[in-house]
Amino acid sequence: MDECGLFGQYVWLFGYLAVILTLVCILVILDIVIDKKDLDQDKHRGPVKK
Repeated sequence: MDECGLFGQYVWLFGYLAVILTLVCILVILDIVIDKKDLDQDKHRGPVKK
């Protein structure tokens, strides 16, 4: 078993997971910010009739 090869695979896998987690966090934060903006607009507008 090649130690370096195995270590390299772990680093690549860890980096890949880190990128995915970062993207998910950004999406969640953007979603929360957008939701807050929508709620603020609704408060200013008052009840919206559909």
